[in-house]
Amino acid sequence: MSRMKAQTAMEYLMIYGWAILIVIIVSAALFSLGIFDYKTYVQYTSRGFYGFHVLKGAWEFSSGGNVMLKVRNTHSSDITITRVEAEHGGQTLINTTSSGVISSGDEYIIVMTGFSDIQSGDPYKLLVSIFFTDLETNIQDLQSSGTLTGITT
Repeated sequence: MSRMKAQTAMEYLMIYGWAILIVIIVSAALFSLGIFDYKTYVQYTSRGFYGFHVLKGAWEFSSGGNVMLKVRNTHSSDITITRVEAEHGGQTLINTTSSGVISSGDEYIIVMTGFSDIQSGDPYKLLVSIFFTDLETNIQDLQSSGTLTGITT
């Protein structure tokens, strides 16, 4: 009777041993293909920005701490951008350079520098607020906010 129990125990160990070995091999193969790398799942997205259209792929957040953002005025009237604020990782940059008149449908490039501790290849979520004046109604300090996500270059 004890010989039967020993054989059953050996079969049990062999079956589960092979199964565990296969799981380890498959996991190693998936890891080497980059399946478990979070950077492969980070997408470049732009959300928010009422009254502005952030052109697809028209922004960059570099490891030097520089932000470049290209926006299109989708308001029905001309505007002037008075201030832009960008926030990332507890740091806030403020750009108070006036844009001049941006006509409806025109594009404008916003450049900000000064973020620190940015590593190339890291994912980010950048909060951007654009303050502007509507030149048709002369309403000042209107705000449009949104988020940009992606991987630093």
